[in-house]
Amino acid sequence: MEEVISLEALLVNAANDRHGDLKAEEAAIVWLLKNKKEQMKNLARDIVERGEVYERPLVSPDGDHFMVWDGNRRVTCLKLLSEPGRATTDLIEFFADLRRKCARPIWEIVQCQVETDLERIDEILYRRHTGAQKGVGQSDWDDRAKANFVGRTGKHQKINIAELVEKSFRESGDVEKAQALPRSNFNRLLSGEATRNRVGLSLTSKGLYFTHDPEDVMATLHRIADDMCARRVVLGDIWDNSAKMRYLDMLEQDNLLPNQDNLLVSPQAFKASAVRPRGKGASAKVGGVATTTVKPHAQRKTLIPSDVDFKLKWSSSAQRIKSIWGELQFNLTFDRHVNAISVLLRVLVEVSTDLCIKDAGIDTVHRNDKLSTKIEKTANFLLDRKIIDEKYFREIKKLSHGERIISSDTMHRYVHSTTLAPSPDHLVAIWDTMAQYVVSCLGLAFEKED
Repeated sequence: MEEVISLEALLVNAANDRHGDLKAEEAAIVWLLKNKKEQMKNLARDIVERGEVYERPLVSPDGDHFMVWDGNRRVTCLKLLSEPGRATTDLIEFFADLRRKCARPIWEIVQCQVETDLERIDEILYRRHTGAQKGVGQSDWDDRAKANFVGRTGKHQKINIAELVEKSFRESGDVEKAQALPRSNFNRLLSGEATRNRVGLSLTSKGLYFTHDPEDVMATLHRIADDMCARRVVLGDIWDNSAKMRYLDMLEQDNLLPNQDNLLVSPQAFKASAVRPRGKGASAKVGGVATTTVKPHAQRKTLIPSDVDFKLKWSSSAQRIKSIWGELQFNLTFDRHVNAISVLLRVLVEVSTDLCIKDAGIDTVHRNDKLSTKIEKTANFLLDRKIIDEKYFREIKKLSHGERIISSDTMHRYVHSTTLAPSPDHLVAIWDTMAQYVVSCLGLAFEKED
């Protein structure tokens, strides 16, 4: 449906797939001017020269306003022609000069394509964006924008999670739910690693994995499917990342999400076959493959348990490491500092490894070795001196497998990735796996210094 809308009623989309989630309209405008400067200038000149906007912006009702889904560059240009002072400092005069050249106030009203069906909007967006024409026409989506689109919607990702879950439902005898599952909404909810991790799943280039006990994960997936099939949760409830997290927060409050007590030591491949009943003890079976879960322990607030004495005799040269250790054991809490914890965990593991290599004189390590290689060589040194045993050495070696959730690659991405969200469960699992190694490294280094 086409409709004439006043410019002030249009909202530049702060969650545009071109840049991902930003705080507000102003941030989106600044992003466009900084990252698409020449295209924005070309487009603004064209609008003024032609005296109109040729391509109608695609919008949807949003309270008393309309959210722009396609045409954010055009609407931004009109807003800056209307109010040049909203431009970045270097472009205020540019837009002021263009405004003076306008024969009429072309920015007051805008002919828009109004859609109320959010699914239809996604389909329109997917079929557009062909040909930049130096910024005058619609610009192509770059790899980041395409990834943001898939991350928000779940459309066209290589592995169809909804299809796998649907097959699992069918093979476990729940045929009715398998037939009614709204695939697009299910994939949208689980389109990002942050939301997948919260329900106990992880998606890598090799496939879909359980990160928590499969029975608990499947129970969560059944609840989500129930909500969607009964339309208690519809597209508008999971439209963007914030909405998805609000829904998952509700499930968590009702204790319907997997938790630390059923986190797997090693992620297990998602099997479409029915999940078998859990046996006695800490083992479970997924498609006949035995797995091990982390032993239950009291939920802790800090990464390093505050009630455990690791009996380290700190040397005078290790005060920074001692400070990092103290922050992770007593000061930084998961409810407030999860990102800081993830970064300092990586730092602690690396500096402990480097100190051990230096003070113990481990000559097998080379300057250009990656952290995972350093850890493996240092662990081998500790094994040779019977500081750790063979079983634990094998566990440490697994850290070099980059596809694992509990891995040195994960620690690296906690520092450098813009998309991987740190999970308290995963951080605790990494520390519980690494604790003996780190303490052994520090203990050996301090012993050599003495």
